Amino acid sequence: MRFVSPFIAVFALMPLAVRAEPANAHLALAEKLVSELKFQDSVAELEQAWAVHENPRATVLRILELQGIAAGSLRQGKRAEGFFRKLVMLDPSHTLSSDYAPRVLTPFYEAKNWVNDHGALRFTAGKAMGDDKLIHGVRVMVKADAFGAQRVRFHVRPGGGPWNTLDIPLDGGQALARIEGKSVEWWAELIGERDAQLALVGSPTAPVLEQVAPKVVPAPPPTSSPVPLANAAAVQVRAAEPAANYRPLSYGLLLGGVASAGLAAYFGAKANHDITQSNNAALQSSAASLANSAKNSALTANVLFGTAAALVLGGGLTWWLAPHGPQATLALGPQGAVVTGAF
Repeated sequence: MRFVSPFIAVFALMPLAVRAEPANAHLALAEKLVSELKFQDSVAELEQAWAVHENPRATVLRILELQGIAAGSLRQGKRAEGFFRKLVMLDPSHTLSSDYAPRVLTPFYEAKNWVNDHGALRFTAGKAMGDDKLIHGVRVMVKADAFGAQRVRFHVRPGGGPWNTLDIPLDGGQALARIEGKSVEWWAELIGERDAQLALVGSPTAPVLEQVAPKVVPAPPPTSSPVPLANAAAVQVRAAEPAANYRPLSYGLLLGGVASAGLAAYFGAKANHDITQSNNAALQSSAASLANSAKNSALTANVLFGTAAALVLGGGLTWWLAPHGPQATLALGPQGAVVTGAF
């Protein structure tokens, strides 16, 4: 078991204390003076609070807000509007911390209208520099900067490694931090006069992540090779629409043929009977009448026999050749081919 001296532990914690965010004593005193309505006394403290180096963004916003409130309360409307413009340019959604007299609210809302017309400061992430293998750099863009910011402080770490801090001068409204890695986490601060923190892209707890885009490989074109029966899933093949059923028509034609044949047999028998009667008739007139009847019956029988033959032939062909009802279904599967349905 390793023993750690308490003196060593204290010295180990000292760097953390050094890195802690320093308090702005002048801002604290100005807060007290404004709460006591000592606006004239607060002006000097707020100027000294602004002069402190490395004010964080929240402190910058609060100083500008109190400067506007103090100037408005002292009936210095134009000066108050100037402070409020800077405040709203940094934070367009800002609202005053409490209700104030019109001499404070009027310049505040006039400043809001001015920023709406002219635009707020924009500090945004630009397109990272890289290829399909590595990220080579990250960048930020600055627009509508009324504070004269000169540089950007990048905090970067490639591939989950340690954080690195890079101060990059602004050039043409942008700054590029060169760093290489397949993935890069980063956040950035826009630094103004006296190293004040004006705006942020990302944050220590929510950094921006840049990653190499995966290369998209196009899928190979489908092949037309046959599917082996042993491994194929069941495939069904059937007609798209059910075919019309012509069997009843074939049955009707056959029945009509049978009926015609029966009538033909009747008239044939009648013709034979009339001929026999004609041969045996005693009178010439009776014989002629029976002969004529036999002739007509024979003609009718011949026509009916022809009709019967045509109907039987049509019914047979219709039954045999025309589709009738659902078609056959073919299923292919691991066990072979199975055919179901009517033929």
